[in-house]
Amino acid sequence: MKKIIILFALQFASIRFYAQQNNLVPLSNEFNRCLEFSGLTIIHGKFYLLAEKCHVLVSNDNNKPDTIDLSKLVAGDAQLEGITMKNDTAFLIDEKKPAVYAYCVSSKKKIEVALKGIDLDGYTGNRGIEGIAMHPAGKFLYIARENDGNSQSEMLTFSITSQNDKLILNFIDRTFIKHEDKRTRIADIYYVPGKNQLYAIISTYDKA
Repeated sequence: MKKIIILFALQFASIRFYAQQNNLVPLSNEFNRCLEFSGLTIIHGKFYLLAEKCHVLVSNDNNKPDTIDLSKLVAGDAQLEGITMKNDTAFLIDEKKPAVYAYCVSSKKKIEVALKGIDLDGYTGNRGIEGIAMHPAGKFLYIARENDGNSQSEMLTFSITSQNDKLILNFIDRTFIKHEDKRTRIADIYYVPGKNQLYAIISTYDKA
């Protein structure tokens, strides 16, 4: 069921984008080998797109795509499941490891990230981290766990501080989101500016 939902969502989004812009934005050749798109974020009118197993990030400004190589940032078998931005810094999550990466798109440099107050060991596979979102003011970072095996997802909240060129994600709290059964999971999350609301995409699989 998830694949069908994604297929229709992508077709609908492509039609709307074509109608409004009167063109389609070309993607780099690296995306020919991607299995599925896994993240999209927009900041200051510029969008950033990545895929689960392609270690590249495509940015687009005034329909001029630019490919950013992330191979030196992430592990070789990383599964990038989401992206969000704070100013010119991209935050990416890796479901495989699991891990949170930070990359400054202006300086094209990796920023070291450390988690404080929580250990993400065990947050992998069907119980891994699946979505990431940033508070518009950059005050808080949210990370979603798709399912914890108990018919519920988790929303983790962090504050962000810096120390010696390192970003510290300070764990604040965990919110549980109940589902009807173990087949239902969070697929991604988005923070909507102006409404102070965090939205989650929910997917239902054929199997738990």
